[in-house]
Amino acid sequence: MERMDIVERSFSTPAISTVYTQTMGAILLANIAETADSTMGWCKEQDVKNFKTNELHRFEGGVLTRRNRGEVARPASFADTMEQYSIKEYASVMNIDRQDLIDDDLNAWLTALDEYARGVQDLRPSLVYGFIAANAALATDSVALFHADHNNLITSSALAAATLQTAVTKLASQRGPGGLNLNLRNCVLITSETLSFTADQLTTSAEIREAA
Repeated sequence: MERMDIVERSFSTPAISTVYTQTMGAILLANIAETADSTMGWCKEQDVKNFKTNELHRFEGGVLTRRNRGEVARPASFADTMEQYSIKEYASVMNIDRQDLIDDDLNAWLTALDEYARGVQDLRPSLVYGFIAANAALATDSVALFHADHNNLITSSALAAATLQTAVTKLASQRGPGGLNLNLRNCVLITSETLSFTADQLTTSAEIREAA
């Protein structure tokens, strides 16, 4: 089920209709639909049943070794990595009294619902980019995800064609704990707003010209 479908269905339940009037619910739903989420399309989503700690395992094996004539095939070795995660619940309440709606000559509550919808849609991107920026240590090796030991960190160069080329090469060269190539291919370039124009040039230009 798509995320927007879940939001739309939640407004059709009796519980929601007792909290919001049809007008307020429609306004809030429309504002949520108009807000873009930059994390859609490249984040892997997974349903979980509860708030308990979950484990995400990745097994790697199957590396073939040369078998000489008359030899028995050697046993395969497997590598296992595991990370833990758990989901959290986020909520807030906005109380609107009937008298507030009657006295609202400037349609301030409509503006408030617009900002409220922005806050709802901003939660997921803030969490995703917050996790990336925190760069926490992995449980597998107690080393940060982006680290020199993982050969996936560049800190001395600004975003440019040569730097992007180096990053793409490092991405494609990543190997798992068992030595297998992870076969990662670049698909998304995440930048700040200050670098968005440069990123657009690098990802959409058909040629690179010498500045001189």
